[in-house]
Amino acid sequence: EGFERREPDTLSGGEKQRVALAGLLAVEPDILVLDEPTSMLDAAGRREVLAYLETLRAEKTVLHVTHHLEELVRSDRILVLNGGELVADKTPERFLSDADLLRENRLVLPVVQRLALEIGLPPARLRTPETLAEAILAKTESGTRAG
Repeated sequence: EGFERREPDTLSGGEKQRVALAGLLAVEPDILVLDEPTSMLDAAGRREVLAYLETLRAEKTVLHVTHHLEELVRSDRILVLNGGELVADKTPERFLSDADLLRENRLVLPVVQRLALEIGLPPARLRTPETLAEAILAKTESGTRAG
């Protein structure tokens, strides 16, 4: 909104990224291939784009290339490339619980999954801060009832 009359070189990196995504969506492709679609966005913009991509997944195939593992935990499949070779093709649950794969490919678990592991909760089922908070509350309540 409001970008139609601005020169491209006056846009910020995040604005350019949003304009590029809007241009891609305007042609209504069945398959979206996105390479680091949130790399130049601030936290709020990143959340907004990821939420929008989540809604698009219901109607389109979305290939999302990223180094940010937290952006992938809601995916149907996660492909891991290392040195140009495909080394894994897994569901998020299997990916997040494969400590060897993560270590061998120098991948760091997202914060939610790391916290889940630290407090003894299954990391693969807790994909968002909200689900982690719910699991912590449930664990706390069950511990309170037991004690």
